Amino acid sequence: GITDYYEYVAVTSPTNINDYVQLTGVSVTGGTNIQLTWASEETRLYKVEWREDLISGSCWTDLGTFSPDTGNSVKNLMWTKKIS
Repeated sequence: GITDYYEYVAVTSPTNINDYVQLTGVSVTGGTNIQLTWASEETRLYKVEWREDLISGSCWTDLGTFSPDTGNSVKNLMWTKKIS
C-alpha cells in the first residue's frame, strides 16, 4: 500500500483496495502519437508529465492537467503526445 498522505493527495480511499489510478490503455496512433487512457472520477484532476529518459537526470515536462466531463462519474480520458 501507500501512505495515508499519498492517498489524500490522490483523492483515493485508504480503506478501499480497489480505489486507485491505473492506466487502462497505452497505444500508438497514426504512427506518431502515444495515447494514454485511464478511468477517471468526476471530482479528480489528473496531471500528465513526460520524461525522455527515466534513468538520466533529465527533468519532467508538464504536459497538462486533465479533468473529466462534468455529470459523468466515471469516464475514460485520452491524452495524446506526438512522437518526434
